[in-house]
Amino acid sequence: MRLPMTKQPLAEWLSAQTVGGKAVAIPEGHASLPDANDMLDANTVFFRQSAGRKAAVTPMPLPSRAHAEVVLMLSQHSLHGRIRLPEAATATRKLKQQMDARLAAIAERANHLARSRTSDERKAADVSGLLQHWMIHGRPRREPEPKE
Repeated sequence: MRLPMTKQPLAEWLSAQTVGGKAVAIPEGHASLPDANDMLDANTVFFRQSAGRKAAVTPMPLPSRAHAEVVLMLSQHSLHGRIRLPEAATATRKLKQQMDARLAAIAERANHLARSRTSDERKAADVSGLLQHWMIHGRPRREPEPKE
C-alpha cells in the first residue's frame, strides 16, 4: 500500500483540497462534540476557553455532522483560524476520510522514523510526537533578526 504524501502541512493540504466551499473560523480552546444521536446539537462543536476562574463556552453550529467532525479533528490538532470546507455533507465526509488516511500515514511515518533512530521506547515516542507535529504544522522557520 502506498502512503499519501505527507510533506505539505495539513492546513495547506486542506486548502488545496477544497475549491470554493464555505469558510469557517475555528476558535482557540478545547473542542468537544456531542454524541451523533443528540437531537439538538449533533452538528455543533463547543469550544471552551478558560478566562481566569470562569470558563466560557462558545457553540459553533455547522451544516452537517461531517462538518462538525472535521472542525473537531482540526481543533484537536491545534489548527485554528479560517479554514475552507466543502458546502455539501458528502464532499465533507469524503474530505474527512482523506484527512483520516493522511493523519494515519503521518503517524505511521513518524513512528517508523523515530524507531529507526533509537531503541529507547520513551525517546522514540517523544521523537515521533515531535515529527508528527512538524508533519502536521510544518517545520518551524527561523525569523530573521530585526536590523537596528
